Amino acid sequence: MNKKITSIDELKKLAIDEQGSLECFILLNGGVISRKLIDYDEDKKTFWILNMVDDTKQRLTEEELNDEKRTNIGKAIKLGSFYLEN
Repeated sequence: MNKKITSIDELKKLAIDEQGSLECFILLNGGVISRKLIDYDEDKKTFWILNMVDDTKQRLTEEELNDEKRTNIGKAIKLGSFYLEN
């Protein structure tokens, strides 16, 4: 069963505890998913994100993660549609 991620703090903790990138996804309307690989750098306090749909990479702060112009991850977490893939 996939685990719903309910906050950015939870995403950070999972990324810190994991020995590699987190495999996550956003559940979009109609059941379509947007897959992402995510790491968190504790020293730089940034998330590294690989958007698997188009192979784009981003390095974002927590504030930027909530900026809908940069990514829809923060919005997906707030809406309850962001998951850790098992």
